[in-house]
Amino acid sequence: MSFSGPSDLDWIFRKHIKKLEDEKKGIKPFDYYDTPADEQGLEKLIYFTALGLKTGVLAGFTDACLITHVTTFVPVVGRFAYWTIPCVTAAGAFATSNFALAKLRKKDTPLNHIISGYVAGSVFGAKWNSNRAGVIVGSIFATLAFIKKYSVDHNYTLFPEYKNHHFNFMPFWKHKWSVISDVQEPNKPRER
Repeated sequence: MSFSGPSDLDWIFRKHIKKLEDEKKGIKPFDYYDTPADEQGLEKLIYFTALGLKTGVLAGFTDACLITHVTTFVPVVGRFAYWTIPCVTAAGAFATSNFALAKLRKKDTPLNHIISGYVAGSVFGAKWNSNRAGVIVGSIFATLAFIKKYSVDHNYTLFPEYKNHHFNFMPFWKHKWSVISDVQEPNKPRER
């Protein structure tokens, strides 16, 4: 008895297929800017802390494997914690302060994002015990938050999405690369 498993290429398209199925059902992924800043506070906090967790794990992996070259378990965990805890805390501080400012000021403006960027930067200033580092990181966060909020308010696209992005992964799948072309259909893309 033999069992034939899934195709070797299924893992590449699984995320894209799920996205298409969700679009047919009318399910949209969560976006921070779909609602005003004073609504869905908990969802936005979870969204940003998850983003901070991903960033912190990536920074911890980079630090542990590529920079400090630690070899035992405890220093690896220390490198991950060194970056992950402040990234999650800064992301949570940004989301919470933005929500609180929107509730207090009764406005959803780029100024809220600038102040929240400085609040998030102060987490890194406290972590490194340096006011200068807090101001520098806060300025970076505030600038990025202002640019993003301004672009959303004025319908600018910072990072455009490309159609057929699954073909951009390996573009040679679209074409036949044989030496002898088909006489009837010389330029027809290959069927899968």
